[in-house]
Amino acid sequence: MSLAEKESASMEEDFLPVLADSVKAQLAMYDLQVGKVVAMAEQITVVDSMGAERALEFAGEARKMKKRIEGTRLKITEPYRDFVTEINTTAKKYTERLDSVSKTVEGKLHEWKCAEDNKALAHDISASMEGCGDALDLAIQDTRKIEARNCIASTKDIWKYDIANMREIPIEYLEINDLCVKQAIKSGLRSIPGLKIYKETVTQLRSR
Repeated sequence: MSLAEKESASMEEDFLPVLADSVKAQLAMYDLQVGKVVAMAEQITVVDSMGAERALEFAGEARKMKKRIEGTRLKITEPYRDFVTEINTTAKKYTERLDSVSKTVEGKLHEWKCAEDNKALAHDISASMEGCGDALDLAIQDTRKIEARNCIASTKDIWKYDIANMREIPIEYLEINDLCVKQAIKSGLRSIPGLKIYKETVTQLRSR
């Protein structure tokens, strides 16, 4: 470990536990309030409009309390957000360049594999001809799996597709355009051949 890394680790050991304890202490004040609201909401029974109104009050209080907690959290973390963003951005500059190493190696291995496959094909053609020796056997290498001390490269077949002719695609492979259907219903359309359009009533809460 370098001197800079040792100093950084030492700062983390001294600073982070103190910061964490401070954050926990500021958020701990909500512990009893949260427990009380949750317990009372679980115990309430809705049998009439008054019960419904009371239950809704608990939901409203819970949502307001959540907003206060989020506000406290953001207030605590705000001084460090720019710092964290700057560190992440700086580190990303280097990690992205290192990621490019893998892409470069993958490309070179692919080129080598193609060359070996072509060599194997040429050998098969030659072997089918009378009088061809086995000298090429030694030059053909297995390219499906390559192992190094700290890395392994394996080859697998991945099947992909592109649309050649939309009209010829069987119906079971077609997909409904969910966005278009929802936009049509929102605009007032209530009948689409092959689709059942229906209304489902749900209850949603909104803070005020």
